Amino acid sequence: MLTQPDYTRWQRLLDLPLPRWVRVRQTFRAPQEPSVAAAVRRELARPEIRQYLRPELSVAIGVGSRALASMPVLVAAAVSFLRETGCHPFIVPAMGSHGGATVEGQRQLLAGYGITEESVGAPIRSSMEVVEIGRLGNNLPLYFDRLALQADLVIPLNRIKPHTAFRGAVESGLLKMLAIGLGKHAGAQSLHRDGFPHLSQHLCEAYPILCQQVPFRFGLATVENAREEVAHVEAIAAEALLPREAALLQSARQWMARLRFEQLDVLVVGYLGKNVSGSGMDPNVTGRFASGIQGDIAIGKIAVLNLTPETHGNALGLGMADVTTERVVRKMDLDSTWINAFTSTVLPGTRIPIFMPDDRMAIQFALRTCNQVDPQQVRMICIRNTLELETIAVSEALWGEMGGRPEYERLSEAEFMPFDPDGRLIL
Repeated sequence: MLTQPDYTRWQRLLDLPLPRWVRVRQTFRAPQEPSVAAAVRRELARPEIRQYLRPELSVAIGVGSRALASMPVLVAAAVSFLRETGCHPFIVPAMGSHGGATVEGQRQLLAGYGITEESVGAPIRSSMEVVEIGRLGNNLPLYFDRLALQADLVIPLNRIKPHTAFRGAVESGLLKMLAIGLGKHAGAQSLHRDGFPHLSQHLCEAYPILCQQVPFRFGLATVENAREEVAHVEAIAAEALLPREAALLQSARQWMARLRFEQLDVLVVGYLGKNVSGSGMDPNVTGRFASGIQGDIAIGKIAVLNLTPETHGNALGLGMADVTTERVVRKMDLDSTWINAFTSTVLPGTRIPIFMPDDRMAIQFALRTCNQVDPQQVRMICIRNTLELETIAVSEALWGEMGGRPEYERLSEAEFMPFDPDGRLIL
Protein backbone atom coordinates (compact mmCIF):
# COMPACT_ATOMS: atom_id res chain seq x y z
CA MET A 1 0.00 0.00 0.00
CA LEU A 2 2.93 2.32 0.67
CA THR A 3 5.70 3.40 -1.68
CA GLN A 4 8.97 1.78 -0.67
CA PRO A 5 11.47 4.42 0.53
CA ASP A 6 14.90 4.57 -1.06
CA TYR A 7 16.77 3.29 2.00
CA THR A 8 20.18 3.52 0.32
CA ARG A 9 19.66 7.27 0.12
CA TRP A 10 18.73 7.39 3.79
CA GLN A 11 21.81 5.40 4.72
CA ARG A 12 23.92 8.18 3.21
CA LEU A 13 21.92 10.94 4.88
CA LEU A 14 22.07 9.24 8.29
CA ASP A 15 25.75 8.40 8.25
CA LEU A 16 26.65 9.56 11.75
CA PRO A 17 28.19 7.75 14.72
CA LEU A 18 25.92 6.89 17.62
CA PRO A 19 26.95 7.87 21.14
CA ARG A 20 28.29 5.30 23.57
CA TRP A 21 25.98 4.26 26.38
CA VAL A 22 26.21 3.18 30.01
CA ARG A 23 23.85 0.62 31.55
CA VAL A 24 22.33 1.93 34.77
CA ARG A 25 20.04 0.61 37.49
CA GLN A 26 17.50 3.06 38.95
CA THR A 27 16.47 2.60 42.57
CA PHE A 28 12.80 3.03 43.46
CA ARG A 29 10.79 2.57 46.63
CA ALA A 30 9.22 -0.85 46.11
CA PRO A 31 6.85 -2.23 48.77
CA GLN A 32 5.69 -5.76 47.93
CA GLU A 33 3.12 -8.33 49.01
CA PRO A 34 5.18 -11.35 50.14
CA SER A 35 2.60 -13.78 48.73
CA VAL A 36 0.04 -12.60 46.18
CA ALA A 37 -2.17 -15.68 46.57
CA ALA A 38 -2.15 -15.32 50.36
CA ALA A 39 -3.00 -11.62 50.05
CA VAL A 40 -6.04 -12.43 47.88
CA ARG A 41 -7.25 -14.99 50.42
CA ARG A 42 -6.61 -12.56 53.29
CA GLU A 43 -8.74 -9.88 51.68
CA LEU A 44 -11.61 -12.14 50.63
CA ALA A 45 -11.71 -13.63 54.14
CA ARG A 46 -12.28 -10.28 55.84
CA PRO A 47 -15.73 -10.48 57.54
CA GLU A 48 -17.12 -7.41 55.75
CA ILE A 49 -16.22 -9.05 52.42
CA ARG A 50 -16.78 -12.73 53.27
CA GLN A 51 -20.40 -11.99 54.22
CA TYR A 52 -21.30 -11.68 50.52
CA LEU A 53 -20.02 -15.15 49.60
CA ARG A 54 -22.65 -17.87 50.04
CA PRO A 55 -22.97 -21.38 48.61
CA GLU A 56 -24.44 -21.78 45.12
CA LEU A 57 -23.95 -18.12 44.11
CA SER A 58 -22.87 -17.61 40.52
CA VAL A 59 -20.02 -15.09 40.52
CA ALA A 60 -18.74 -13.13 37.51
CA ILE A 61 -15.11 -12.06 37.90
CA GLY A 62 -14.24 -9.17 35.58
CA VAL A 63 -10.71 -9.49 34.15
CA GLY A 64 -9.33 -6.79 31.86
CA SER A 65 -7.03 -6.36 28.90
CA ARG A 66 -3.98 -5.15 30.83
CA ALA A 67 -1.12 -7.43 31.86
CA LEU A 68 -1.37 -7.08 35.63
CA ALA A 69 1.53 -8.21 37.76
CA SER A 70 0.96 -11.84 38.87
CA MET A 71 -2.27 -11.84 36.87
CA PRO A 72 -2.80 -15.63 36.64
CA VAL A 73 -2.01 -15.98 40.36
CA LEU A 74 -4.50 -13.26 41.30
CA VAL A 75 -7.32 -14.75 39.26
CA ALA A 76 -6.64 -18.37 40.24
CA ALA A 77 -6.46 -17.47 43.94
CA ALA A 78 -9.77 -15.62 43.76
CA VAL A 79 -11.42 -18.53 41.92
CA SER A 80 -10.06 -21.03 44.44
CA PHE A 81 -11.34 -19.09 47.44
CA LEU A 82 -14.76 -18.62 45.85
CA ARG A 83 -15.04 -22.34 45.14
CA GLU A 84 -14.15 -23.12 48.75
CA THR A 85 -17.12 -21.00 49.86
CA GLY A 86 -19.42 -22.98 47.57
CA CYS A 87 -19.72 -20.26 44.91
CA HIS A 88 -19.61 -20.95 41.17
CA PRO A 89 -17.18 -18.41 39.65
CA PHE A 90 -16.70 -17.65 35.96
CA ILE A 91 -14.46 -15.17 34.14
CA VAL A 92 -15.83 -12.32 32.02
CA PRO A 93 -13.50 -10.29 29.78
CA ALA A 94 -13.93 -6.72 31.05
CA MET A 95 -12.09 -4.80 28.37
CA GLY A 96 -14.46 -2.49 26.49
CA SER A 97 -13.50 -2.44 22.82
CA HIS A 98 -10.10 -4.12 23.17
CA GLY A 99 -9.34 -7.35 21.38
CA GLY A 100 -10.78 -5.83 18.23
CA ALA A 101 -14.18 -5.60 19.98
CA THR A 102 -14.79 -9.29 19.25
CA VAL A 103 -15.60 -12.27 21.46
CA GLU A 104 -12.67 -14.33 20.22
CA GLY A 105 -10.28 -11.39 20.28
CA GLN A 106 -11.00 -10.77 23.95
CA ARG A 107 -10.55 -14.45 24.82
CA GLN A 108 -7.22 -14.39 22.99
CA LEU A 109 -6.07 -11.39 24.98
CA LEU A 110 -6.79 -13.25 28.22
CA ALA A 111 -5.01 -16.35 26.95
CA GLY A 112 -1.98 -14.23 26.07
CA TYR A 113 -1.76 -13.22 29.73
CA GLY A 114 -2.03 -16.82 30.93
CA ILE A 115 -5.74 -16.62 31.76
CA THR A 116 -7.37 -19.79 30.43
CA GLU A 117 -10.09 -22.01 31.83
CA GLU A 118 -7.43 -24.60 32.69
CA SER A 119 -4.99 -22.19 34.34
CA VAL A 120 -7.48 -20.45 36.64
CA GLY A 121 -10.01 -23.25 37.17
CA ALA A 122 -13.11 -21.43 35.97
CA PRO A 123 -15.02 -21.11 32.70
CA ILE A 124 -14.57 -18.01 30.56
CA ARG A 125 -17.79 -16.55 29.21
CA SER A 126 -17.12 -13.96 26.55
CA SER A 127 -19.85 -11.97 24.85
CA MET A 128 -20.26 -8.50 23.40
CA GLU A 129 -23.96 -8.39 24.27
CA VAL A 130 -24.91 -5.65 26.73
CA VAL A 131 -27.94 -4.32 28.58
CA GLU A 132 -28.64 -0.65 29.18
CA ILE A 133 -28.81 -0.18 32.96
CA GLY A 134 -29.31 3.59 33.20
CA ARG A 135 -28.42 7.01 31.87
CA LEU A 136 -26.07 9.68 33.09
CA GLY A 137 -27.09 13.30 33.61
CA ASN A 138 -26.29 14.22 30.01
CA ASN A 139 -28.45 11.31 28.80
CA LEU A 140 -25.46 9.10 28.00
CA PRO A 141 -26.54 5.44 28.19
CA LEU A 142 -24.70 3.18 30.63
CA TYR A 143 -24.31 -0.42 29.47
CA PHE A 144 -23.31 -3.65 31.21
CA ASP A 145 -22.28 -7.10 30.03
CA ARG A 146 -25.40 -9.27 29.71
CA LEU A 147 -23.74 -12.46 30.97
CA ALA A 148 -22.21 -10.73 34.00
CA LEU A 149 -25.52 -9.09 34.83
CA GLN A 150 -27.15 -12.51 35.05
CA ALA A 151 -24.75 -13.54 37.85
CA ASP A 152 -25.62 -13.30 41.54
CA LEU A 153 -22.44 -11.37 42.23
CA VAL A 154 -20.02 -9.33 40.10
CA ILE A 155 -16.42 -8.87 41.26
CA PRO A 156 -14.16 -6.58 39.21
CA LEU A 157 -10.48 -7.46 39.56
CA ASN A 158 -8.15 -4.70 38.43
CA ARG A 159 -5.06 -2.63 39.09
CA ILE A 160 -5.39 0.95 40.30
CA LYS A 161 -3.03 3.34 38.55
CA PRO A 162 -2.81 6.77 36.92
CA HIS A 163 -4.63 6.81 33.59
CA THR A 164 -2.79 7.59 30.40
CA ALA A 165 -5.30 10.10 29.00
CA PHE A 166 -7.21 11.88 31.78
CA ARG A 167 -6.92 13.12 35.36
CA GLY A 168 -9.48 12.88 38.13
CA ALA A 169 -10.25 11.65 41.64
CA VAL A 170 -10.48 8.12 40.20
CA GLU A 171 -8.71 7.00 37.05
CA SER A 172 -7.79 3.43 36.05
CA GLY A 173 -9.22 0.94 38.50
CA LEU A 174 -12.32 -0.90 39.63
CA LEU A 175 -14.87 1.80 38.81
CA LYS A 176 -13.55 2.24 35.28
CA MET A 177 -13.68 -1.52 34.76
CA LEU A 178 -17.31 -1.61 35.93
CA ALA A 179 -18.47 1.36 33.86
CA ILE A 180 -16.39 0.88 30.71
CA GLY A 181 -14.68 -2.51 30.69
CA LEU A 182 -17.86 -4.41 31.53
CA GLY A 183 -19.84 -2.09 29.28
CA LYS A 184 -17.99 -3.75 26.38
CA HIS A 185 -17.72 -1.92 23.06
CA ALA A 186 -21.08 -0.16 23.36
CA GLY A 187 -20.36 1.04 26.89
CA ALA A 188 -16.85 2.20 26.13
CA GLN A 189 -18.04 4.11 23.09
CA SER A 190 -20.85 5.76 25.05
CA LEU A 191 -18.74 6.99 27.98
CA HIS A 192 -15.98 8.23 25.68
CA ARG A 193 -18.38 10.26 23.57
CA ASP A 194 -17.70 13.58 25.30
CA GLY A 195 -13.94 13.06 25.35
CA PHE A 196 -11.42 12.28 28.07
CA PRO A 197 -11.76 15.61 29.95
CA HIS A 198 -15.23 14.45 31.04
CA LEU A 199 -14.45 10.81 31.75
CA SER A 200 -13.72 11.02 35.47
CA GLN A 201 -16.99 12.91 35.98
CA HIS A 202 -18.86 10.26 33.95
CA LEU A 203 -17.37 7.51 36.10
CA CYS A 204 -18.50 9.20 39.30
CA GLU A 205 -22.00 9.68 37.86
CA ALA A 206 -22.10 6.03 36.87
CA TYR A 207 -21.14 4.83 40.35
CA PRO A 208 -24.57 5.01 42.06
CA ILE A 209 -26.29 3.49 39.02
CA LEU A 210 -23.87 0.57 39.04
CA CYS A 211 -24.42 0.02 42.77
CA GLN A 212 -28.21 -0.04 42.25
CA GLN A 213 -28.48 -2.00 39.01
CA VAL A 214 -25.56 -4.45 39.19
CA PRO A 215 -24.97 -7.13 41.85
CA PHE A 216 -21.68 -5.46 42.74
CA ARG A 217 -20.81 -5.71 46.44
CA PHE A 218 -17.01 -5.47 46.37
CA GLY A 219 -14.02 -5.49 44.04
CA LEU A 220 -10.48 -6.77 44.28
CA ALA A 221 -7.83 -4.11 43.64
CA THR A 222 -4.07 -4.22 43.30
CA VAL A 223 -1.42 -1.52 43.30
CA GLU A 224 1.96 -2.24 41.71
CA ASN A 225 5.44 -1.01 42.50
CA ALA A 226 8.10 0.27 40.12
CA ARG A 227 9.35 -3.28 39.47
CA GLU A 228 5.96 -4.47 38.19
CA GLU A 229 5.33 -6.43 41.37
CA VAL A 230 2.17 -6.48 43.44
CA ALA A 231 2.75 -3.98 46.21
CA HIS A 232 -0.73 -4.11 47.71
CA VAL A 233 -3.94 -6.16 47.41
CA GLU A 234 -7.22 -4.88 48.81
CA ALA A 235 -10.83 -5.97 48.63
CA ILE A 236 -12.94 -2.79 48.54
CA ALA A 237 -16.61 -2.79 49.53
CA ALA A 238 -18.95 -1.06 47.08
CA GLU A 239 -19.90 1.68 49.54
CA ALA A 240 -16.22 2.57 50.12
CA LEU A 241 -15.15 2.42 46.48
CA LEU A 242 -14.71 6.13 45.67
CA PRO A 243 -12.58 7.18 48.68
CA ARG A 244 -10.48 4.01 48.68
CA GLU A 245 -9.76 4.19 44.94
CA ALA A 246 -8.73 7.83 45.33
CA ALA A 247 -6.36 6.96 48.19
CA LEU A 248 -4.84 3.98 46.39
CA LEU A 249 -4.38 6.09 43.25
CA GLN A 250 -2.09 8.37 45.24
CA SER A 251 -0.08 5.36 46.41
CA ALA A 252 0.19 4.18 42.82
CA ARG A 253 1.57 7.58 41.76
CA GLN A 254 4.22 7.45 44.48
CA TRP A 255 5.32 3.90 43.69
CA MET A 256 5.29 3.97 39.87
CA ALA A 257 8.50 3.89 37.86
CA ARG A 258 9.53 7.03 36.02
CA LEU A 259 12.43 8.79 34.33
CA ARG A 260 13.69 11.42 36.75
CA PHE A 261 14.39 14.16 34.21
CA GLU A 262 12.61 17.28 33.02
CA GLN A 263 14.19 17.21 29.54
CA LEU A 264 15.79 14.66 27.21
CA ASP A 265 16.91 14.89 23.61
CA VAL A 266 16.07 11.32 22.57
CA LEU A 267 14.15 8.45 24.13
CA VAL A 268 14.47 5.02 22.51
CA VAL A 269 11.61 2.64 23.40
CA GLY A 270 12.31 -0.99 22.57
CA TYR A 271 8.72 -2.25 22.67
CA LEU A 272 5.27 -0.67 22.47
CA GLY A 273 2.11 -2.62 23.31
CA LYS A 274 -1.27 -2.70 25.01
CA ASN A 275 0.11 -5.13 27.60
CA VAL A 276 2.62 -2.43 28.55
CA SER A 277 0.15 0.45 28.76
CA GLY A 278 -3.33 1.32 27.59
CA SER A 279 -1.60 3.92 25.43
CA GLY A 280 1.05 1.51 24.15
CA MET A 281 3.77 3.42 25.95
CA ASP A 282 2.83 5.15 29.19
CA PRO A 283 2.62 8.93 28.70
CA ASN A 284 3.21 9.32 32.44
CA VAL A 285 6.73 8.17 31.54
CA THR A 286 7.22 9.73 28.10
CA GLY A 287 5.39 13.01 28.73
CA ARG A 288 3.52 12.53 25.40
CA PHE A 289 -0.26 12.43 25.97
CA ALA A 290 -2.48 11.90 22.92
CA SER A 291 -5.32 13.61 24.80
CA GLY A 292 -3.39 16.86 25.24
CA ILE A 293 -2.44 16.63 28.92
CA GLN A 294 0.82 18.41 29.76
CA GLY A 295 3.49 15.89 30.78
CA ASP A 296 6.21 16.24 33.41
CA ILE A 297 9.06 15.54 30.99
CA ALA A 298 9.89 17.11 27.60
CA ILE A 299 11.54 14.81 25.07
CA GLY A 300 12.83 16.05 21.73
CA LYS A 301 12.45 12.83 19.72
CA ILE A 302 11.01 9.41 20.56
CA ALA A 303 11.91 6.30 18.56
CA VAL A 304 9.87 3.08 18.90
CA LEU A 305 11.60 -0.05 17.64
CA ASN A 306 9.13 -2.95 17.96
CA LEU A 307 5.69 -4.17 19.07
CA THR A 308 5.20 -6.70 21.85
CA PRO A 309 3.79 -10.10 20.81
CA GLU A 310 1.04 -9.69 23.41
CA THR A 311 -0.40 -6.59 21.73
CA HIS A 312 -1.48 -8.70 18.72
CA GLY A 313 -0.72 -5.89 16.29
CA ASN A 314 -2.55 -3.17 18.23
CA ALA A 315 -0.15 -0.25 17.82
CA LEU A 316 -2.17 2.40 19.65
CA GLY A 317 0.28 5.00 20.92
CA LEU A 318 2.64 4.73 17.97
CA GLY A 319 1.50 8.18 16.85
CA MET A 320 3.20 9.65 19.92
CA ALA A 321 6.57 8.55 18.51
CA ASP A 322 8.55 10.57 15.98
CA VAL A 323 10.21 7.67 14.20
CA THR A 324 9.80 3.89 14.14
CA THR A 325 10.88 0.86 12.12
CA GLU A 326 9.44 -0.87 9.09
CA ARG A 327 9.11 -3.96 11.32
CA VAL A 328 6.57 -2.14 13.49
CA VAL A 329 4.54 -0.92 10.52
CA ARG A 330 4.38 -4.43 9.04
CA LYS A 331 3.23 -5.89 12.37
CA MET A 332 0.36 -3.43 12.79
CA ASP A 333 -3.19 -4.77 12.86
CA LEU A 334 -4.95 -1.68 11.56
CA ASP A 335 -8.46 -2.84 12.45
CA SER A 336 -7.49 -3.52 16.07
CA THR A 337 -5.58 -0.24 16.33
CA TRP A 338 -8.27 1.87 14.67
CA ILE A 339 -11.22 0.40 16.61
CA ASN A 340 -9.41 1.26 19.83
CA ALA A 341 -8.94 4.88 18.70
CA PHE A 342 -12.45 5.07 17.24
CA THR A 343 -13.95 4.04 20.58
CA SER A 344 -11.84 6.42 22.66
CA THR A 345 -12.31 9.25 20.08
CA VAL A 346 -8.61 10.17 20.53
CA LEU A 347 -6.94 9.76 17.13
CA PRO A 348 -3.36 11.14 17.34
CA GLY A 349 -2.04 7.94 18.90
CA THR A 350 -2.78 5.95 15.74
CA ARG A 351 -0.68 8.02 13.34
CA ILE A 352 2.18 6.21 11.62
CA PRO A 353 5.51 8.02 12.09
CA ILE A 354 8.45 8.09 9.70
CA PHE A 355 9.88 4.56 9.60
CA MET A 356 13.33 3.24 8.84
CA PRO A 357 14.40 -0.30 7.83
CA ASP A 358 16.15 -1.14 11.11
CA ASP A 359 16.74 0.05 14.66
CA ARG A 360 20.10 1.64 13.97
CA MET A 361 18.74 3.92 11.25
CA ALA A 362 15.64 4.77 13.29
CA ILE A 363 17.82 5.92 16.18
CA GLN A 364 20.12 7.81 13.81
CA PHE A 365 17.09 9.53 12.28
CA ALA A 366 15.86 10.64 15.73
CA LEU A 367 19.32 11.87 16.66
CA ARG A 368 19.94 13.68 13.36
CA THR A 369 16.66 15.62 13.65
CA CYS A 370 17.36 16.95 17.15
CA ASN A 371 18.03 20.66 16.77
CA GLN A 372 21.28 22.12 18.03
CA VAL A 373 22.42 18.88 19.64
CA ASP A 374 25.95 17.51 19.31
CA PRO A 375 25.48 13.74 18.74
CA GLN A 376 28.22 12.97 21.22
CA GLN A 377 26.65 15.21 23.87
CA VAL A 378 23.09 14.00 23.37
CA ARG A 379 20.96 13.39 26.47
CA MET A 380 19.54 10.01 25.43
CA ILE A 381 17.93 7.12 27.29
CA CYS A 382 17.09 3.65 25.94
CA ILE A 383 14.44 1.56 27.70
CA ARG A 384 12.92 -1.83 26.96
CA ASN A 385 9.40 -0.45 27.49
CA THR A 386 7.71 2.09 29.74
CA LEU A 387 6.99 -0.50 32.44
CA GLU A 388 10.52 -1.85 32.85
CA LEU A 389 12.48 1.16 34.02
CA GLU A 390 14.67 -0.29 36.74
CA THR A 391 17.47 -1.06 34.26
CA ILE A 392 18.05 1.50 31.52
CA ALA A 393 20.86 2.58 29.20
CA VAL A 394 21.90 6.23 29.07
CA SER A 395 24.23 8.11 26.75
CA GLU A 396 27.72 8.71 28.07
CA ALA A 397 27.11 12.46 28.24
CA LEU A 398 23.95 11.99 30.29
CA TRP A 399 25.74 9.65 32.68
CA GLY A 400 28.17 12.48 33.27
CA GLU A 401 25.26 14.41 34.81
CA MET A 402 23.90 11.43 36.77
CA GLY A 403 27.09 9.98 38.24
CA GLY A 404 27.33 10.16 42.02
CA ARG A 405 23.59 10.35 42.65
CA PRO A 406 22.52 7.59 45.11
CA GLU A 407 19.42 6.59 43.14
CA TYR A 408 21.56 5.41 40.20
CA GLU A 409 23.93 2.43 40.10
CA ARG A 410 26.34 2.06 37.20
CA LEU A 411 26.22 -1.46 35.74
CA SER A 412 28.71 -1.17 32.87
CA GLU A 413 31.49 0.90 31.43
CA ALA A 414 30.72 3.14 28.46
CA GLU A 415 30.31 0.96 25.35
CA PHE A 416 29.10 1.30 21.80
CA MET A 417 25.42 0.53 21.32
CA PRO A 418 25.22 -3.17 20.35
CA PHE A 419 23.32 -4.22 17.22
CA ASP A 420 22.81 -7.66 15.71
CA PRO A 421 23.67 -8.29 12.01
CA ASP A 422 20.16 -7.15 11.02
CA GLY A 423 20.61 -3.77 12.68
CA ARG A 424 18.41 -4.58 15.66
CA LEU A 425 19.38 -3.02 18.97
CA ILE A 426 20.32 -5.49 21.69
CA LEU A 427 18.66 -4.04 24.78
